[in-house]
Amino acid sequence: MFYMAKDHVEWSFAQAERLFPKNRLIINETQDNIFEMNFGTRSPYYMQIDRLLRDGTRIDGIGMQYHSFFKKELEESYIPTRYAPQFLLEVFDLYAKFDKPMQITEMTIPCYDEGEAGQDLQAEILKCVYSMWFSMPLMEAIVYWNLADGYTYVDPNSDWNENYYAGGLLNHDLSLKPAMQMIQTLFGKTWRTHLQTETGADGAAWVRGFHGQYDVEITAGGTTQTVPLHIAKNGPKDCALVVK
Repeated sequence: MFYMAKDHVEWSFAQAERLFPKNRLIINETQDNIFEMNFGTRSPYYMQIDRLLRDGTRIDGIGMQYHSFFKKELEESYIPTRYAPQFLLEVFDLYAKFDKPMQITEMTIPCYDEGEAGQDLQAEILKCVYSMWFSMPLMEAIVYWNLADGYTYVDPNSDWNENYYAGGLLNHDLSLKPAMQMIQTLFGKTWRTHLQTETGADGAAWVRGFHGQYDVEITAGGTTQTVPLHIAKNGPKDCALVVK
């Protein structure tokens, strides 16, 4: 009865704000109500958030789960929705209307077999969705649900796919799967700025890079010095580093 009360969510947020005033309050919903249907501003999750905000509930972020729990034979039927870039972008554009940070609070992309083909497919799907999320200004976090294969309990009577246990980024012996190697490449190389350039006749060099903390090594007149530079996501778009 308590869970089904009309003000259950409002009450929960009010108690969390009262007891943990310094914490960020993030609402969360399962993938079924987000990525398997999109009715625009009439989507249930959208209307819930809209109502809460209009009623004065403090929401600091919007969470979305992204588990692929369906069986292998159903995978093709989900291609037009949860694996279609256009559909996914429409979903994220919808919730971006609230102008709140977004998080993928839980996610699993399983391997339907433990062979090379299954692991490569898992890595390819993750590469596509991670790249999409990385491109979104409001996306601030992605939480992968299970790190290693073989440590997840699945109720044999549930509708979850039988290979959910193989949805990790590591093998059972903790060796790296292609999915983990791909993520390490994206965050460690692709989405990092490593370059070398020279100043022009005006003594200036222009660099376009990702947000983050930099160590800028400058060599001039036979002398080399390292200067720290921080390009913040919410900071100025142009940062000038002047060395005398």
